[in-house]
Amino acid sequence: MAGQNQLISRWRHARDGQVMMEYVLVAGILTSLVVMMALLLFVFRENGVRVLELIGANSP
Repeated sequence: MAGQNQLISRWRHARDGQVMMEYVLVAGILTSLVVMMALLLFVFRENGVRVLELIGANSP
């Protein structure tokens, strides 16, 4: 009986570690996605400013 309880306790502990690892992995992926989206926003905003400057330079 004690051996079975110890086995269940180990299984629960391993499962808790797996859940924590999944949360950390998802948090890392979400953080990297936010950083990439912010970088894309910055790049396209800079490109938009350049295009507007080119259009404005040709206008009287």
